[in-house]
Amino acid sequence: MEKSVAASLIALVFAVQGESAEKRNPLMAREPLVWAGIDYSMIRLIGPSEFRVPDMIFPGMFEKWNALYLDERVELLPRALDKHVAIDIGAVTERNKKATAAQVIESPGPKDVIGETHIDKQAIIDAIR
Repeated sequence: MEKSVAASLIALVFAVQGESAEKRNPLMAREPLVWAGIDYSMIRLIGPSEFRVPDMIFPGMFEKWNALYLDERVELLPRALDKHVAIDIGAVTERNKKATAAQVIESPGPKDVIGETHIDKQAIIDAIR
């Protein structure tokens, strides 16, 4: 009797630990993971002089950056997460095509620094919708 109670408690501890790990990190959930790509459509480009040459970026560089991730990194996800990873970057590719040279900041201001953003929570919700 005591052994079955102990075994039940151990199983419960493992179940609770597994559940809390999934809550802490949604990537650990049992469902398959879908890689949707990186959406650059709302970013601002601030920095080296290359960003100030829009012809080097627009059109197509954001698509190339997503393709580079697919070529070099996405294959590591299934092994790291022990789950199937589906690729579906169609929506992000379409959004990235709408990015323009107006996103290049030629004269950065005091809010144009790492840690500050012009993108608010509602803009992210609208983009996902």
